[in-house]
Amino acid sequence: MGNINLNLRETHIIGTRTTERMVSSRLCSGLARRGIYLAGVSEARAPFTFIRHDPLFCQILVCLSGTGFLAAGGEWLRCEPGTAYLTPAGVPHAYKASPESRGSWEIAWVLYLPQGFGGGSDPLRHLAAPLVTDVNPEPLAGVIRGLYAEAMNGAADSVVLEEWSSLLDAQARRIAQPSGEDTRLRRLWAAVAANPAHGWTIDSLAEQTSLSGEQLRRLCARDLRRTPMQQIAFLRMRHAASLLASDFYSVEAVARKVGYENPFAFSTAFKRVMGVSPSGYRKERRGNLG
Repeated sequence: MGNINLNLRETHIIGTRTTERMVSSRLCSGLARRGIYLAGVSEARAPFTFIRHDPLFCQILVCLSGTGFLAAGGEWLRCEPGTAYLTPAGVPHAYKASPESRGSWEIAWVLYLPQGFGGGSDPLRHLAAPLVTDVNPEPLAGVIRGLYAEAMNGAADSVVLEEWSSLLDAQARRIAQPSGEDTRLRRLWAAVAANPAHGWTIDSLAEQTSLSGEQLRRLCARDLRRTPMQQIAFLRMRHAASLLASDFYSVEAVARKVGYENPFAFSTAFKRVMGVSPSGYRKERRGNLG
């Protein structure tokens, strides 16, 4: 898209082709108590454009689907699913829907007011410039949709709204404070978690990240204190624990769903990671529920 000149005129265009679902702090006191001015999900279509020179608020924006563009480092950058755009208060920023796209650019966003204007603790006060990073956008979007459904289409129960507001604040602040984990690893483990039964090897893991096996080992040691295959075992056993807790699957069926044809090998691996056998884990869960 080329360079962007942020001397361009302040621009706030939503357009008739964009649909938005949003909740204001005026309607939800739980948002106001946390310094959140507004939160929403937008299905944006051109000419949707925002150029802000001196914004009063900070904003956390994540892309759910489609393509838009963000201003960062003096350029327009593509914003695709999994991208987050973190913009601090008082710092110029800009974003827009792609004019070439036939579909919508779906984004979820949260605006925080600074403390001097009725806000709480600014989650982006550590930033001096807009930051573009990778995230899983669904938790934040899911909370905003739940909050909207309760506030606008539901009973607007004050207790429920308070819970949704707390979750929204927690999810937004998690995105605002990146963990420092390499984004290639984050995408890799998401792929593994989505298909734990696959016969993952060091080579197939490295191929997913475009790294060598040795580079992958070093990154895992630095970020996780585990080897890649230890992380595979951890993700498989965490998934197995969820299946066992559901009480819908036999131990043998759970073993197959996480890549073990031999239930005895699965039981050994499960006990090594979880500290208890699969049957013992299930018994503990039943006892806790009773």
